[in-house]
Amino acid sequence: MRNVVILLCMTIVQSRVHMSKIAKEVLIKHPMNISKLSNQELQWTANEEWNKFVGLCPNLDSGASLSVSFDDSLIGTDTLAWAAMTTVQLNNTWVSSLATQKFSSYDFIIGVNPEPPNGWYTNSNCEGISYQYDLRTVLRHELIHGLGVGSSLRYSSFSGWRVGYYDSYGLCHPRLYDTKIKDQNGNNIVQGCNVLKTPQGTSLYVGGVQLYNPYSFQQGSSFSHHNYINELMYFSLPWGTCLNLQAQEIKMLHQVNVNCVNFENYEDIVDASSTLTSMVFPLHCLMLLMYLF
Repeated sequence: MRNVVILLCMTIVQSRVHMSKIAKEVLIKHPMNISKLSNQELQWTANEEWNKFVGLCPNLDSGASLSVSFDDSLIGTDTLAWAAMTTVQLNNTWVSSLATQKFSSYDFIIGVNPEPPNGWYTNSNCEGISYQYDLRTVLRHELIHGLGVGSSLRYSSFSGWRVGYYDSYGLCHPRLYDTKIKDQNGNNIVQGCNVLKTPQGTSLYVGGVQLYNPYSFQQGSSFSHHNYINELMYFSLPWGTCLNLQAQEIKMLHQVNVNCVNFENYEDIVDASSTLTSMVFPLHCLMLLMYLF
């Protein structure tokens, strides 16, 4: 047995699915007879979706710890779900513990609104979705964020553009995803925790996938989603739709070292064709003594 020191950072990833006023009104005007899920059924659904990820990308940990439950504080709000994740400091970057097999506590926590308009659609196919939000689509989107697809780039009028988080030794590290963001000429926009050029409103890419980056910076939406409408990691997700992983998501996952063997040649993937906001707030980073056998 050998002792290995691993730095952890617990990060609140508030992947909030916001319903627009118009969408909410449409759903209310088309009421449906629904049955509510139990917390256990919700957890089972999340586990099923995670197992699908593992089947597609077998380097992932089939025994990863996911805690998914209904959050009554979201009832009556426009938020469909939120999430929290743990990141691990490896090679001077923060990477998702969900994408590694080096952490044994909860990797990812999701809170779900128990009462969205017309309830949740939960079937594995989309034939009868009608006027509902698809729970599995929301969970897939959140799980991709949990695997490390999300930027720590942020802006404030006081400090300007910043990237990365500090560990317990006072050293700053970017997220692995941040180091993969490039401009249209293929140049990195961050080096360590330094922002090399103003990213606002420019064409940016991760693995050749164009990122959502409107000129008006949107905390949690900008940089952390791609710019392809009607696909799973677009920043906005509509009701009445079921979305799966497609070319853009697979390429983004590849950049954070999540390799999916069914899509080995990433350059040749055929493109197929929420409001989800993923706001990242660091809580604390700590040193943990792990025992690896």
